[in-house]
Amino acid sequence: MHDIILFNFIIFAIFLSAFLIEVGLALLLLIDFKDKEKIMRYLVPVWEIDGTFGVFYLVDTEATFPTALVPIGFLYIIPIMLAGIIFVFRNSFFGYSEFISNKVNEKKYLRVYAISIIFVAFLAMSVLNSTVSGIGVNLSSYSLNVLQSIFNGFNITLFIGEALLALFADMLIFRFSKRIIYPIAIVVLSLLFIISSLYVGNLNYLISNMYSEYYLLAIPIILIAISLSTYAYKERYTKFAVPITLFISILSFELLEYPGLFNDKLAFASLLVTPSTQPLVLAFGIVGGLIIAFFLVILLRLGLSESKGSPEAVDKEEKK
Repeated sequence: MHDIILFNFIIFAIFLSAFLIEVGLALLLLIDFKDKEKIMRYLVPVWEIDGTFGVFYLVDTEATFPTALVPIGFLYIIPIMLAGIIFVFRNSFFGYSEFISNKVNEKKYLRVYAISIIFVAFLAMSVLNSTVSGIGVNLSSYSLNVLQSIFNGFNITLFIGEALLALFADMLIFRFSKRIIYPIAIVVLSLLFIISSLYVGNLNYLISNMYSEYYLLAIPIILIAISLSTYAYKERYTKFAVPITLFISILSFELLEYPGLFNDKLAFASLLVTPSTQPLVLAFGIVGGLIIAFFLVILLRLGLSESKGSPEAVDKEEKK
């Protein structure tokens, strides 16, 4: 594999990990709004990270796969534009909720935000899943059957699995469940949906890779077990174990897909920037990524640090 492709995969895995954490928090807002104060404390820094790293991933993808811009523009312009419009609702209503003093309206705005980000996630994942399966795509004419590419068994099954994985991650990271049986049940369902989606979509290429490169599936399962163990016995390490598990799981799925897109009908390498430019793109990407990561780690640490007035800090003081 080209180093520049692996680097792009890593950026995507980081971005999607953060994005799934936001989706999981949005789901928790809809499921249990009474924990809104706790959810918002975590949601604000994650919300900022998603936007920044999302832009960085798009810029790096444009530099890495410049010839992919034309087919993507032809194929996915409708779902991308629709996701962009709904993304405005995501940003606007989250902002409104931050400054509104009326608690009733705040609840409405946050629910609009939560529903918006779930719709954006569904459309964005549908585009990504379409590049994996090729369902509804005609590469010879660069045309797309939008409804078929979105409303098919593979896409819906995989998205449900991804949403459950997001919910599992947030239940552990942010301690939203005192009984470990619930996150166990959710992550088992998630894995069943994700693996079943390959069979539902009849993706023989990925199924073959899954068996021949079984370690790419085994490693995430082992890490999930470790995350559950840290939650049960070493809870303070869970906030590190779970994001690493998400990152490795997403990266493993990307590596299963390599080297072909659209169910192995189009090679990643055929879309690459010219060989002479690759070292420069990789160097700029690494430097830019390190700078962004440095500031985002500071932001995340500030957002997730336990302030003196937080319920967790009060509990700790009382125990002392």
